[in-house]
Amino acid sequence: MNQDTATPTANSQGPLREEALQALRDAVGKVIQEHKRLGIPLAIWRDGKAIEISPEEAEAEYLAAKARAEAEALRTPPEETAPHAG
Repeated sequence: MNQDTATPTANSQGPLREEALQALRDAVGKVIQEHKRLGIPLAIWRDGKAIEISPEEAEAEYLAAKARAEAEALRTPPEETAPHAG
């Protein structure tokens, strides 16, 4: 296997990864709103078990996670785009 080939990892950063994460966040938000509108619980995986939570609980967790992600994005310096000299 050629080790010179760059392969993305779970920790790799970049615009495509951020776009994918934002699309996932948007989709989750839409699902929560739909469940809230219909008044039906959401099935999630927590602590090794599938459980049901209310749309309101899901929304609170979603908004908290969104706030944490936004705060982290502000603390993380942007990825360098210029090649390293040397």
